[in-house]
This record gives sequence, C-alpha cells and structure tokens, in this order.
Amino acid sequence: MALDEQQKKFVDTFLETASPEASAIIAGYSKKDARTIAYDLLANDEIQEYITVREKQFRKVAETQRMDKDG
Repeated sequence: MALDEQQKKFVDTFLETASPEASAIIAGYSKKDARTIAYDLLANDEIQEYITVREKQFRKVAETQRMDKDG
C-alpha cells in the first residue's frame, strides 16, 4: 500500500517540527484524535520507511547547499 498525500504531509511536517500531534493536525487529521493518529502513523512500517527516505533527501539538499555556499 502506497502512502496517501495526507500521510506524506504528516511525515514532512513531522520532520520539520518533531511534534507528532501538531504534524497530524497540520496534515489534516482530526484535532480530537491527532495524538492517537500520530502515534499510530509513527508505528507504521511504511511511514518509517518514508521518514528514512525523506531524511536522506533533506540531508542531500543540505549538503548541496553547503557545498554551493562554500565553493
């Protein structure tokens, strides 16, 4: 099963904020259930794989920007 756009938005927001509950709300999940949904998402293997992929992408961009700045 592929991640939907809401799940991807949750991951990207989580990587920016490190706040699971806020990330769920920003991604469009119910405020009432945001905490539970966030921790359920973080326990999902596909979400964890996507987090790893996005972290690598962010690191690569940061390295490129650093090299452009230095050189």
